[in-house]
Amino acid sequence: MRSRNKRRLDAIVFFAVLAAAVLMTVAGVRTGDLATVCVAVGGLYGAWTGNHRTPPTPDTEPPAADPGTPPTTHHTAPDTDQP
Repeated sequence: MRSRNKRRLDAIVFFAVLAAAVLMTVAGVRTGDLATVCVAVGGLYGAWTGNHRTPPTPDTEPPAADPGTPPTTHHTAPDTDQP
C-alpha cells in the first residue's frame, strides 16, 4: 500500500511541475530561468521525500580487516622513484 501511495504522489508532483512549466512558458519566462526553477523544485522534492543515503552507524559498519593481512594498494602507474 505504501508503494502505491508513493507512486500516486510522484505522479501528482510530476503533473503539477509539468503544468507549472507549461504555464511559465506561456507567460514568457525565459528557458534558463525555467530550468533553474525545475532543478530547484526537483531538489526540494527529493529532500522532502527523503531520497538520500545516511552514513552507516558504528553498529552497522563492516568488521575491520585482519591485522595480519597486508593492506591492498591499487597502483595505476609504475613506480618512478627508483633510479
